[in-house]
Amino acid sequence: MKRFITGIVSLILFFSLTACGTGAFSNDIKGSGIVTSGKKLPDTADAVTLDPQRFSPYSYEKVAADGNFIMFYDKANSALKITNADESAVWNTVIDFESLGLKLSNVWKQNVSSMFEINYSNPNSNGRERIVTASLRKLKTNVWAKSVSHGMDIQYYFPERELGFTAEFRLTAYGFSVNIPAESIIENGKCRFVSINMLPYFSATDAEDKGYILTPYSGGAVLDFGKDTQGKYIQLPVYSENNPEPTESTKLDSSATDSKYSESNVSSLPVVGMKNEAGGFLAFADGFGEDSYINISTAYYGIRFNRVSFSHYIRNVTTLNFSGTEDGSSGTADILDNDIIPTDKKINYDLFSGSCDYSLMAQKYREYLISKNMLTEKAKAADISLEILMGVPRQDVTGNTLVSVTTFAQALDMVKGLEKRGIKNAVINLKGWNKGGYGSNPTVAQTDGKLGGAGDMRELADYCKKTGYTLIMDANLTELNTDYSSTAPKKAAVVDNNGLYITNSDENIYYQRISAVNSGAEKLLKSFGKTAIGGINYAGFGTLMYRDYNKKVTYSGDFISGIKKILKNTVEKYDTVAVGGTNLYAMAESDIAYETAIPFTHSVVYSYFVPFMPMVTGGCVTLVSNPVNSFYSPTVQKLTQLEYGVIPNFELTNDSVYTLQNTHYNTLFSAKFDLWADSIEEEYGFRYKDLSEIGDSRMVKHTVLAKDIVCAEYENGKKLIINKTGSDYSYNGENIPAYRCSVTD
Repeated sequence: MKRFITGIVSLILFFSLTACGTGAFSNDIKGSGIVTSGKKLPDTADAVTLDPQRFSPYSYEKVAADGNFIMFYDKANSALKITNADESAVWNTVIDFESLGLKLSNVWKQNVSSMFEINYSNPNSNGRERIVTASLRKLKTNVWAKSVSHGMDIQYYFPERELGFTAEFRLTAYGFSVNIPAESIIENGKCRFVSINMLPYFSATDAEDKGYILTPYSGGAVLDFGKDTQGKYIQLPVYSENNPEPTESTKLDSSATDSKYSESNVSSLPVVGMKNEAGGFLAFADGFGEDSYINISTAYYGIRFNRVSFSHYIRNVTTLNFSGTEDGSSGTADILDNDIIPTDKKINYDLFSGSCDYSLMAQKYREYLISKNMLTEKAKAADISLEILMGVPRQDVTGNTLVSVTTFAQALDMVKGLEKRGIKNAVINLKGWNKGGYGSNPTVAQTDGKLGGAGDMRELADYCKKTGYTLIMDANLTELNTDYSSTAPKKAAVVDNNGLYITNSDENIYYQRISAVNSGAEKLLKSFGKTAIGGINYAGFGTLMYRDYNKKVTYSGDFISGIKKILKNTVEKYDTVAVGGTNLYAMAESDIAYETAIPFTHSVVYSYFVPFMPMVTGGCVTLVSNPVNSFYSPTVQKLTQLEYGVIPNFELTNDSVYTLQNTHYNTLFSAKFDLWADSIEEEYGFRYKDLSEIGDSRMVKHTVLAKDIVCAEYENGKKLIINKTGSDYSYNGENIPAYRCSVTD
């Protein structure tokens, strides 16, 4: 029997900061420094042992200094702090509860005094894995520390669990970084690492402080400190949509749980920030940050801290649901991979003293990504997007029948109509153009006779090229839909670490192995030959990440490498490459990103949403949101699109959407081109004529003036005031009518 989608057990995150320096420290590790499994540990006589029941007064010693920042270390408690050059600003990695006069339980004393939390498996008597969470101070921990250039190496070992790792702290030009090398992981007994939460209390703020937490959820979301956001606990897995909700086994001890509300969503960017009255910080993965989580927790009653962190998986874990056993039992079991994920776990921390906000954080993160060639500045790919739906399969008693709602000839007429209306620089995304229609995997440039054939496709492509439109062909290569494909799952489908095929809940859609995805992309690119298309839109590349256990463990980095290879090969052949979704690794190689997360409603969790991601990617990737003709509140949603800098997008058909009845493509309620042509012209004119002063200038600052009233500032000095309320708003003496916007200097 086929199984439902399985995922990774979720864990708590931790985060680190950045600073720079050199110095000498007396408690050096003797020997090689990094110890791998099975190798001899340094002499315990040289170690400091952290006692779970005793806490020494904090006494910091300077260990590194380099220009902008200084690093201090307390060897009795294994704690670091970072200051700026004149020591006027301090970022602590733990909470000195005694000096603050805090009355905490012993569990919480252990938690807030620890720079790391670990999740590990501890097999029970029947051999079943039990995942346990513990802070450094909850376990007996041996610590060796040594001074190195610009920082410190600290090695931790838990003798009762026979587990250990090394953390490398380094000052940087903007703060500091923390790295756990994969080769430093020690597993000498039955226990095995699952994840490590880095700096869970770094620069944690008091409940009374003023400021906020910046998260990458939905493109950018803010949690203001205060009573309205108390008790929020949020986990944001980076990229993967297949991770389940966190379970109790993955949280802190029940006695230490401080959350009255929790939420789990996916993040497309591995970054999180915090602002307070003294300054703040931005924490982000070094690289794409796969196999990690972002954790956010706000103050609640007796637990007076707002905090964020990153957690990193050390190995993959699959949660297996079981029932119908001989003894009648049911439940879940955690299945751990034998091998650890072979990548280092590194987080950078940009530190801010004084004034900072989410706009500055976006600018700093953008600079980092560009410096690492993870984003590239390029010309805007399009001013408007038109998704034209062509063929959709319908399951009948006799098999699949292709329902044609737009032929190539009709699509050509649409393009000519748009051109006559003065619309320029448009991208035309054809969906369901291939034999089999939408939902089948196009691995060859083969069309269906009902749509008009290859000759009509070439005519459309040639005309688009001549007029300056970009024609891209939609292709979903990651999914294998057995309702519309003859490919057997055993030939191409991904399996989990139980050897079971990974499917959706209806058991008709499988995920394809990355090797099959690569092979399909190569065939597709080759088969187009000299057809003058502008590029490919790889649907799903930016929203999905999975692992494959057909022959060996394929970790997330393998999937990312495979996706990046396809995108690079496409760029070499075509002018434009697009992806569905905004996962960072996909945007890094793309010109256009569809399905951009744009919040159109208020949240019960977050205080408000902000265009953090658009400020990060502006001038590098053209963002496209969901179609305008699917909006339930067009006026407000179009204003939000404008605020976020995404281009307007329309999903169109030639025939009435009623033709799609009894197909799986039944979400369109109005898409007929004739009904929307005037709206397309109006929206285009508003964007690029009425607001021409903004042009293609990049947004550099965003400010919330009042609820649903914002100011977007651009590189060319212009400001856009957007009023998404039902009342007029006065800005510097200028009246901004309800549900309108205005450009000002």
